[in-house]
Amino acid sequence: LFFPDHFVTFAIIYSVIAGIAILIVVKQPNNILTTIAFLIIPLVLAMVSYVKSAQNDLSTAAVGKYLTVQTKDTPIYIYQDFENISALSFYGPGCFKIIDSKSSDLYYGQSLAEFKQWFIDKSSFLNQAKKQQIYVVVPTSKLSQFYHEMQPIKFSLLREFAHAVVLVN
Repeated sequence: LFFPDHFVTFAIIYSVIAGIAILIVVKQPNNILTTIAFLIIPLVLAMVSYVKSAQNDLSTAAVGKYLTVQTKDTPIYIYQDFENISALSFYGPGCFKIIDSKSSDLYYGQSLAEFKQWFIDKSSFLNQAKKQQIYVVVPTSKLSQFYHEMQPIKFSLLREFAHAVVLVN
């Protein structure tokens, strides 16, 4: 069940106008309750549609599932913004190193010696990328910045998702 974006707006406007009209026109309590119950149907359909589209857009579950199937033993890195794609750690194949972390959520962990291995700077990352194949998950908003900062190594777009891309060297 998936409707275009304008359906959500239409369903809300329809329900509000119809609800007000019913309250003005209908005077019997039983008719009001029955009619209001029928007005809920477009709202429920609109909300289901909205939640489904929001889930597809905001979650990185699809990225994680894709990486689980595709990567096997290839290392996976996240570029800078852990918060934007944090669901990846739940749906993906394991732990990921973060390149030049800008994460406020992980700030404290970065300072602890036992977790330093999960945070990698640009030069260390480039050295690893020269030695072996690497997958990188980059928020779409940072893609051009990533390509610019990681020169001279060339990364190819492997798969594009709503808010992130998967690259491979």
